[in-house]
Amino acid sequence: MTMRCFALMIFAACPVSAAPVPKELAKQSDAEFLFGVWLPTTVANGGAAKATARWTFDRKLTLLSEPLGVGPGFVPRAEWVVKIDPEQKPKQISIGAYRGIYEIADGEVRIAYSGGANRPEQLKPGPGIAYTILRRAEAPDKK
Repeated sequence: MTMRCFALMIFAACPVSAAPVPKELAKQSDAEFLFGVWLPTTVANGGAAKATARWTFDRKLTLLSEPLGVGPGFVPRAEWVVKIDPEQKPKQISIGAYRGIYEIADGEVRIAYSGGANRPEQLKPGPGIAYTILRRAEAPDKK
């Protein structure tokens, strides 16, 4: 047997392991995806559309809401504790006392939420239900 044949036999018999997937390419959890600065592209509250704040999620899922202007309809700067449950169908989110549902699709976050006792059942605005579509304002810092 020649040396080449011997080398090929050894190579074929050895298990081949793939290199690990880079962290950037691995599937992100919903919490990792939310990290960063978001701008509402659609905000509907009871059917009226308005965009009033920039949303920033930190790594602990604290939401900082910063007004995009001043005057009627603009809320002051506020911090909210956010809890998500991506295992529920539909996925659930709580923003402070607001209870809602969300989905992540096409690089956007869609959220329907209510200040009432009942969580919305559909991702759409309605009486007492706010609906927001968020798009990333800037790429998150890798730190």
